[in-house]
Amino acid sequence: MEKPQSRFTFSLTIPLFATMETLPRKVPNRFPTSTTQVPYRIAIIGDCPSKDDEHIAVPFVGKAGQWLKSFLREAGIDEAACFFGNVSQIRPAYSDMKNLTWSGLEIQQGLDQLSADINIFQPNLILLLGAGALRAAKGTYRDKKNKEKQFPIGDWRGSCWLCQEFNSPFYNYKVLATYHPSYLMKVYPEIPLVRQDLKRARLHGTYKEMPSEDLKLDTAPQVDTICARLKAIRDHNLTISIDIEGYVGDMSCIGISASPKEAFIIPFSANDGGNYWSEDDEVRIWTE
Repeated sequence: MEKPQSRFTFSLTIPLFATMETLPRKVPNRFPTSTTQVPYRIAIIGDCPSKDDEHIAVPFVGKAGQWLKSFLREAGIDEAACFFGNVSQIRPAYSDMKNLTWSGLEIQQGLDQLSADINIFQPNLILLLGAGALRAAKGTYRDKKNKEKQFPIGDWRGSCWLCQEFNSPFYNYKVLATYHPSYLMKVYPEIPLVRQDLKRARLHGTYKEMPSEDLKLDTAPQVDTICARLKAIRDHNLTISIDIEGYVGDMSCIGISASPKEAFIIPFSANDGGNYWSEDDEVRIWTE
């Protein structure tokens, strides 16, 4: 007896779009889209594209990019007048740079392309967003165990310098480092620092030259000098900038500046980890 045939036929097909989505898609660096004349010329460099960036093939269009653009507007920077790029123009797995090797094609070809595009754009300032962009500008260092390490972005955030790393795509360009917007979406307290960095970027983006470095920094003033300076700040109601190193109960020093050209440091921890001041001297400083 002949076996009856089923009325249903099953077949497995893989749509073309499903196959294509698994393939890496290059997200080209973006040159300015506005013809409006602005006084600054800024290139903004991140680590790698997000999933949204990859889908549209345009950098910084995802949630983190939208955050960044809102901060740029607050700082008086028109994003359409800026260059946007990434160290790798290929999105790694989970959009995480740790899933790429620095010597791999994704990053090395990305750096070559970035170098070519930067030299076409000729920015006054390159804004480095995140650890990957910082590594492209500074390279790496060896720790005491001779292990290769990446410079922490937190140690360089807010710093502006002339890149002298010969193999960097940013060689001989002025750069300024800050946190990547994707990091800010997880660590809200750092947002005010980035807003301040972008205001500095707006200023530094208006000229190519590095600012004068004739800063007078007193790193070990005497207690009488510290108290006299604190009294002058209070008496004259001076506007100051403060940088506190450490945390509550473990403060190593405070840096104070009342002008762009002069600053002093009040140390609290000695090199051996003990107290820098006698109890009486520290009480004088805190009560001044």
